[in-house]
Amino acid sequence: MYKRIAVLAAAAGLGVCANLFGVAAPAVAAGLQTIYMSPSGSDSASGATSATAVQSLERVEQIVASGPVDQDVEVRIAGGTYVASQTVWQTYRPGHTISFLPRRALPGRGR
Repeated sequence: MYKRIAVLAAAAGLGVCANLFGVAAPAVAAGLQTIYMSPSGSDSASGATSATAVQSLERVEQIVASGPVDQDVEVRIAGGTYVASQTVWQTYRPGHTISFLPRRALPGRGR
């Protein structure tokens, strides 16, 4: 609990300092787009839930490219063996992150 309060206080302080010195505060994501990936998924699926997981990185990139540009992305990857051709990733979202995580990863656990 103390860490959370300290982080919130530090974040608030950053915003105040940024405004005092005319520096823009860091962008805050309007939301989070989560895409699920599984070796048993289908690239004709949406990837929006674990039940509609996609199978390839190529399909994940298509979803990221056509998704909301004002959101961070988490790609949740189920364990297993993936067989696909090489993918050259060319998509990004300026000011936002695209993270690849195990399907059951918990925030702040470092796993």
